[in-house]
Amino acid sequence: MLQLKGNFGAALLLLAVLVFGYVQISLGLGALKWDLVDVVFPFRYFFSESMGAGYFPFWNPFQQTGTPFYADLQAPTYYPELWIVTVLGGYTIYTMHALFIAYLFIAEWGMYLLVQEETKSVSAGLLAGLAYAFSGFMVGHGQHFFLLVGAAWMPFIVRSYLSMSRSLKIEEALKAALFTFLLLTGGYQALSLVMFYLLIGLFAWFVWNEMLVRKRIVVLLKVNAIYALVTLVLCLPLICATVEIMPLVDRLSGGIELDKTLSYGQPLSGLLSFIAPYATLQFDELFGNIDKALLNHYIGIVPMVFFLVSLTKKRNRPQYALLAFGLLVFSMSFAFLPVRRWVFTLVPFMDLFLLAAYVRIFGLAIMICFAAQYFAHLDRHIEKDRAKLIGVVVVLGLGLLVMVCASYSDYWTGSVGYELPGGLVIPAAASLVILLLVALVIGRYQKSIYPKWWLIVLLIGDLVFMGQWNMDATVVDAKHHPAAMQREIELTPEGFPVPLNTKVGLNDDLHTLSEPFWRNTYIFSKQVSFESFSSFKLRSYNLLDEKHPELRDAVIDNHLVYLSDSIRTIGDYEAQPGEHSVSGRILYLQEQDFNDLQGIPMKMSAEDEVEIVQFAPTRVVIDTDTQHDQLLTLLQTDFKGWKAFIDDEEVPIRTSNYNFRSVLLPSGQHKVSFVYSNPTQLYLYYASNGLFVLLALYLCGRSLRCHTDKKGLYIGVPMAMTLSLVLLIVNTVDGSEKEASVQEQNRARFAKESAEKRWEYAFEDLKSQCDTTQAHSGNKSLRVDPETQTYPLLKFETADKTFENEVLFVEFELYDQNYPEAFIVSEMGGIWHAAPLARQIEQLNAWNTVQYVRPIPSLDEGSELKVYLWNPNGDVFLIDDVSIVISTP
Repeated sequence: MLQLKGNFGAALLLLAVLVFGYVQISLGLGALKWDLVDVVFPFRYFFSESMGAGYFPFWNPFQQTGTPFYADLQAPTYYPELWIVTVLGGYTIYTMHALFIAYLFIAEWGMYLLVQEETKSVSAGLLAGLAYAFSGFMVGHGQHFFLLVGAAWMPFIVRSYLSMSRSLKIEEALKAALFTFLLLTGGYQALSLVMFYLLIGLFAWFVWNEMLVRKRIVVLLKVNAIYALVTLVLCLPLICATVEIMPLVDRLSGGIELDKTLSYGQPLSGLLSFIAPYATLQFDELFGNIDKALLNHYIGIVPMVFFLVSLTKKRNRPQYALLAFGLLVFSMSFAFLPVRRWVFTLVPFMDLFLLAAYVRIFGLAIMICFAAQYFAHLDRHIEKDRAKLIGVVVVLGLGLLVMVCASYSDYWTGSVGYELPGGLVIPAAASLVILLLVALVIGRYQKSIYPKWWLIVLLIGDLVFMGQWNMDATVVDAKHHPAAMQREIELTPEGFPVPLNTKVGLNDDLHTLSEPFWRNTYIFSKQVSFESFSSFKLRSYNLLDEKHPELRDAVIDNHLVYLSDSIRTIGDYEAQPGEHSVSGRILYLQEQDFNDLQGIPMKMSAEDEVEIVQFAPTRVVIDTDTQHDQLLTLLQTDFKGWKAFIDDEEVPIRTSNYNFRSVLLPSGQHKVSFVYSNPTQLYLYYASNGLFVLLALYLCGRSLRCHTDKKGLYIGVPMAMTLSLVLLIVNTVDGSEKEASVQEQNRARFAKESAEKRWEYAFEDLKSQCDTTQAHSGNKSLRVDPETQTYPLLKFETADKTFENEVLFVEFELYDQNYPEAFIVSEMGGIWHAAPLARQIEQLNAWNTVQYVRPIPSLDEGSELKVYLWNPNGDVFLIDDVSIVISTP
C-alpha cells in the first residue's frame, strides 16, 4: 500500500510538470500545428463522423477522389482510441489537445514504472519519466502524433514482456499483447518493426537463461506463444487490410528507395542537440538543412551527465547488448555512418520506412534508462565517481561556451549569429547555470539534505525551460487559437449530406477553411477533391497523377458525376497521349472493357439529367433521366469491393481513365447505386475490438482484486464499465439515412427566422446594372460586368452591439455561361476570407445556388463587417435573390 501511495504521488508530480511544461497545449493557449492539424485530426474526425452516422469508414470519398480508409496505415482505423473517443462525443480541436497531453503522460508514466520496477527507486523512475516526456524526440515531433502514440506504449510493452518472462504468468502475457496491439494499430509502423527486433533479442536472452531448467523453458515458450497468438488475433483486421492493399500501393509492395532514405541523414553536428537543442532552430546550414524535428536528440543536461558517467561502469552482457542495440538504431539517423545502408540492405522490413530518425527514440530511451539506473545507485557511487561527475559537467560546460563563442563566427553561421544571438546565448547560459548547480550538489552530496531531490528539481527546470525554448517552433502554433479553430469546424456540414455536383478539379487547397487549416479540408466541407496530403496513395491514383498529368487535368475538369459517349483504349492514349487528352469527356478503358462496349450506340443529349441523391462512405445513389444509352462516370476511385446497380440490378463497373468508375447507362429514368461491402473485414474489426474490451476488463478486474479487500468490486466495476460502454455506443450511432444536400443543411442551420440581422436583395428596384433577359425571381437580376471588379453586398457597422459567436450566412443565385474566376469575400474585424464562386456551379446556363458561411470574430462597437463580390478577371455573370443573415448557430 505504501508503494501504491508512492506511485500515486509520483503520478501527480509527473502530470503537474507535464501540464506546466506544455502549458500552451494543456490550457489551450495556442494551437497544435502542421501534420497534427492537416492529417491526424481530419482522419480521426472522418472516422468519428462515419461511425456516428452508422457507416463503418471503409471508404473516404473526399480525398484523392476516394481512397480505402480502412487500409490506410496513416488512419489508425483499428486503434481503440478512435471508437472510444467517438462514443465519448467525437473528435474536436479540444479533444486533440487532451489526447496530446494524455499520450505524453502515458509515455512518462510507462517509463517511470519500467525504471522504478527495475531499479526499485522512485527518484530514478521520475528522472526517466520526465526525461522521456520532455526529450527532444517528443518536443521535436509535436506534430507527428503517430510517433507520440507509439512512444507512449513502448515502455509498457517492454515492462510487460520482462514481467511475463520472469514470472511466466499468462496475465502478463495478456498485458503485453494488449500494449503491443496498441502500438501496432496506433503508432508509427517503423516503431513496431524495431520493437519486434528488440523483443526477439529479449526472447533469445530469456530462452538462453532457462535452457538448463526444462520445466521453466517449456512454460516460457508457452507464455510467449500465448502472447504472440493473442497479439495476432487482436491485429487480424490490420493484417488482413495490409495484405489486401500491399499489391496496390507502390510504397508497400516495393519499399523505399535507398538513395531517398539516405538523403534524409543528418551530419555529425546533429549531436550538438544533446547539449543545445535550441541551436537546431537557428542554424539550418550547420545541420544540413533537414527537418528540425529530426535533429533534436535532447534528453536533458542532467541525465546526460549521468549517462556519460554510467558508460564507465562495468556491465553484464545483456546490458551491453541493449546499449549496442540502442546506439545502432540511433546511429541510423546519421548520413556519414554506413549503418542505415547496412540495415536497409541486410535486415528484413527495414526498407519500408523513409526517415530513420523516426525510430531514434529507442536509442534515446536506452540512454535515459542507463542514466536512471546510475542515478538510482548514486549514493553508492558518489564517493568513487565524484571526480568523474564533475569532469563531465566541466566538459559539457566548456562545450556550451565554445558553441556560444563560435556562433558569433562567420566560420560557423555567417551572419545568423549576429542577427539572433539571444536565441543561443540565453538558453546556453541557462544550461551553464544548471550544470553549475549540478556540480554544487554533487560536490556537497553527503552534506546536503535530500540531494537526489535537488537534482530532480534541477532536471525539471532544465527540461521545462529547454522544452519551452523549442515549443513554438515544433509543437505550438502561437498565431492561432483552438477556440477559433473549433468554431470553424463546427460550421462545416454535419454527417454526410449530398455534395454539390461541381467540377472536382476546382476543389484545391486554396480558399477552403481559414488558417491554420490547409490540407485535407474537404473531409470537413464534404466535397470531393483529387488532392490530398497523404503518403498513402493507390497505384492507380499515382499512375494518373504522376505519369499522366495532362489526362488527370482533363478528367477532373468534369463534374463529380458526368456522362460520356466516346470511348477509346488505354493503349490508344499511351501511344499518342498529347493527341487524345484534349477532351475530358473521352473515357479511356482497358482493352476488354472497350471491346465489350464498342458496338453499343451511345449519344449524349442536352436534356440529359443526373442528380446525386445520397452520398455516404459506402453508398452513392444517383437519379438519371437520359435520352440515349451512354456511360455514366463517378469521379471516385475504382476499387475491389465496390459494386454498381441500376434499378437494383447489378451491372459491371468499368475502370476509366486508369482510376475511376464508369457504368453503361441505358436511356430513360433510372436509379444508379454504387455500394461497398467488405463483411469479412467488418467482422474481424468487431471481433478484435470486442476481444480487446474483454481482455481490458478482465485485467482491470484482476488488478482491482489484487489491490482491494472489498469482495465483488473487481467484478462490479468491469460490469459497470461494460454497461456504460454499451449505452454510449447505442447513444452515439445514428443509422438513419439523411439525404439532405449540403446547401439544404446550411439553410436549415443558419438561415433562421430568429436571426439577429437579415438583409435581402431582389434587385427589382435597381436602376442600373440590371438585366431583364434572365432572372431567378421577378423580372430583374444584377449583371456583374467586366468593368465591375468589386460589387458590395453588405457594409454593416456594429454601432450599438458587440458580436461574439454569431455566424455570417450569405446565399444568392448565380447564372453564368462559364465558370467565373470571381470570389465572394468577407472582411470582419481585419480578417479577410474569399471563396471561389465556380466551386458551386453545378450547371452552366442555369441558376445555381451559392452559399457562404463564415464565423464572425469578436467585433466591438463601431467595427465594420463587409461582404462583396470580387471579380478580378472581368467575368460576366448574373446574381439574384441575395440573402445575408447574421445568426447564432
